[in-house]
Amino acid sequence: MRHYMQYHNTERMGYGCAEISTGPIGIVTQKRIPDVLGDVVWIICGEGKPRRYGLCARFIAEEIHSEDEEPETVVRGEGTLFTPDISLSDEPWFKNFLADYQNFSLGFREIKEQKYIDRLETLARSQLHAGAGAEPASLRRAAKRASEGGGGFGEPEANAEVERLAMWYATELYQKDGWKVVDVSKEKCGYDLKCIKRRAEDHVEVKGVRGAQESFIITRAEVAQAREDPAFVLVLVTSALSKRPLLRRYSGREMLDKFELKPLAFQANLRRS
Repeated sequence: MRHYMQYHNTERMGYGCAEISTGPIGIVTQKRIPDVLGDVVWIICGEGKPRRYGLCARFIAEEIHSEDEEPETVVRGEGTLFTPDISLSDEPWFKNFLADYQNFSLGFREIKEQKYIDRLETLARSQLHAGAGAEPASLRRAAKRASEGGGGFGEPEANAEVERLAMWYATELYQKDGWKVVDVSKEKCGYDLKCIKRRAEDHVEVKGVRGAQESFIITRAEVAQAREDPAFVLVLVTSALSKRPLLRRYSGREMLDKFELKPLAFQANLRRS
């Protein structure tokens, strides 16, 4: 698993981090770059005098696009846009990071020192726990009310935060073990993450729970995937809004054996006389 960095000069580009579009996050570079699919890309911005630096975004590279007649390469993927950005200038380690990478003058570049990767990940994780893009107080209230509950119900904003954090933790779990991770959750294929390591492939369905109880909503298609797909894996994240979430991993067979599946709704069709 590799990590890369792209520097965003606010004055040169004409816009700051807050104006980076939501949805797929991307960078543009004029450098020839290696195959970074499945790798992590960090966007760091700089603005003003004296220079202030901030962490804008973290995303997984899912698309690389370049044209022979154009000198630019575009890298895009799903991830987290930090609004506002996370201040880096006052971090005690940042001056060394800036010096080691020539004041970010070389553009798109791999971060090779694990100590810097760990510190960026820690900052990003702390921002997620603070409720980036959401109202922290309401999330804390929802988490407290659901501290002993399962998943799938509750305030929509809290549910969205649980889902976001669970995907983050599951991705991190696989990446730290050397897997390439691709988010396929929007493709409706019965799982959320395609994880590849050498000749192995896991199809990972991610479930997040606000409380400690292992109880969650699962669709008919996801159950069918667990039954039919030998590569299916369930990653269940309990206490997802806490600072100490617990991750458990189940194969499809283990999930079907250990969990009781109960229907939550019925489809009503008008009877024909």
